[in-house]
Amino acid sequence: MIWIIYILAKGRPGAHPRSVGPQPQLVLVAEDDDDVRDALVQVLETEGFQVMPAIDGRDALDRLGQVEPPCAIVLDWVMPRIGGESFLAARADSDRLSRIPVFVVSATHLIVSDNRVQGFLEKPFAVDDLLLLLRRVCGAHCPEERRAACANMAANRGPRVALAATRIGVEPEASLPPATKA
Repeated sequence: MIWIIYILAKGRPGAHPRSVGPQPQLVLVAEDDDDVRDALVQVLETEGFQVMPAIDGRDALDRLGQVEPPCAIVLDWVMPRIGGESFLAARADSDRLSRIPVFVVSATHLIVSDNRVQGFLEKPFAVDDLLLLLRRVCGAHCPEERRAACANMAANRGPRVALAATRIGVEPEASLPPATKA
C-alpha cells in the first residue's frame, strides 16, 4: 500500500527555516516508506526541527550510535530488518537511549498501553497531533545547548505549513482533489 502526502509549504521564502542561534530540536524519524519519511522530514524541518531520517529500525540504531541523542524518536512499527518491537527492546537495553521519548506511528498495530512509548498515532494521522506530541517533550528532553531553540519552538506554536491533505498516510483517493486523480 502506498501512502501519499501532499504538502504546500508557506511562510518565509526558502525551503526550510534555519536556526541562527542554538541548534533546533533533533528528532529521529524511523520510517521505511520513502514517501512518508520524506514528507515527515519536510514537515518537521519546516516547523523548525532538525531531522535525522532512518530507513528502518537497524538504520535508526546505527545512527543513534553515531550522534548525540535526539530529543525524540518517531518510530514506524512495521519495518524490515528491525521493526518497532525489536527497536524498543534494543533501546531499553541502552542507558543512553532508554530516556529518549518515542512516538510510534502505525497503520497496523494498536498499542493500548506500553510504558516504553510516550505516544501513539494511528496512520493516517494529523500532522498537528504529531507536532503537539513533539513540542510537549521538547523542553524536558532537549540537551542544554539546544534549550533556547526548544523554548523558542514551544512558544512559536503557529504552524508554518499548510497541507492540502492534513493527514499523513491518507490513501490517494481520499486526499487527491478530483481534478488530479489518475
